[in-house]
Amino acid sequence: MTLVTVRVRNFYDAGILSLAITITNVFYMISCYGMRSFQASDIIGEYSDQQYNNSRLITVTIGFTLCLIFTFNLGYESSIILAISLYMLFKSIEAFTDVFHGIFQKNNRFDYICISLILKGIFGFAIFISSLYLGKSLNLALALLFITSLVTVYIYDLPRIRDIANPVFNFDKESLKSTFILLKSTFLLMISLIIPQILLSIPRIYYEKHYSSELFGIFSSLSAPTIVITTFVSSVLLPFLPQLAMYYNKGLRKGTFLTLSGFIGITVFVGVIAEIGAYFWGNPVLEIMFGKGVLPYSEIFASIILVTTLSAIIMCLNFFYIVARKLISMNIILFIGCIACYFVSPTLIDRYGMYGITHTLIISQMIQVVLLTSKMLLLVFRMKPKDSCEIIIR
Repeated sequence: MTLVTVRVRNFYDAGILSLAITITNVFYMISCYGMRSFQASDIIGEYSDQQYNNSRLITVTIGFTLCLIFTFNLGYESSIILAISLYMLFKSIEAFTDVFHGIFQKNNRFDYICISLILKGIFGFAIFISSLYLGKSLNLALALLFITSLVTVYIYDLPRIRDIANPVFNFDKESLKSTFILLKSTFLLMISLIIPQILLSIPRIYYEKHYSSELFGIFSSLSAPTIVITTFVSSVLLPFLPQLAMYYNKGLRKGTFLTLSGFIGITVFVGVIAEIGAYFWGNPVLEIMFGKGVLPYSEIFASIILVTTLSAIIMCLNFFYIVARKLISMNIILFIGCIACYFVSPTLIDRYGMYGITHTLIISQMIQVVLLTSKMLLLVFRMKPKDSCEIIIR
């Protein structure tokens, strides 16, 4: 989307889109409430599908409302506020899709998830491109993107959810009581997903405010291709969460450690491949994607890949803390990194400009990685088998 906005419109519109993405990422996490990982690792059916759906209705309402309040308080002009609001509407539909996909996953219907994502990707992207080109308006393109996503969910996802979880929602007294217990149980998980987004947002919003939307658009354009790293890692590893939960719940130290090592190893491998690709083909590819306007800043691309890889490693480590239900420890560590980011952002960005964004994030994320890994190793090597069940791994 950022690439298309640059090529069809300009870096200014790309900066507005990137600002919308940056701000809504925090409130999207509130909408999702971090529940997908919890839902996927709920292997004993502690909560019903209807209760997960109920909770998502509540959290999406809260997330969208808070996003509007925050955006208005930033004092942006009306067209920027509209862009942020429209993108948040789109992300609200994505949040509903996420909880539906969690239900599909628990019922081993990954084909439903695959088709749903393909439909949204193809039709949503096609509508976004065509409306941006023909209408010459970012807000029109975002409005049609939201409508396309809503229609796709209604036509494809909802009928299949009803085949598995009918009714989709259940608002009787007992179900609502369990829903609020679920929200209480996963509150710390939601906080743990908001903090990394706040960390990523602090230097970006500071830079956009003190420089310009156009320069921020260039940075965001350079960042756009690296989303492949976190998307790939998340998509590949999320299906293995129930297996990690089984190993941990059984107290199987070796299985837990090897699974986590595999998670991190795959992430590092993807990051290294991306860095090699950037070294040999970075400039030609970036020029093809965004034009010559990004080339004076292309040296920052390697640092952006490192930032994204560190984000993916933190995500892998968070998977363990989610499964282990050690959310307080995880949140404290993530918050320490966020505090470090807040204090070093002004100094580094004022001194290094755009490059200060990546310097800030790398320092903050390395603090988180070191602390999360140290605590994780301590917890893993203290594990003891919890019963005599023999698990045969084929």
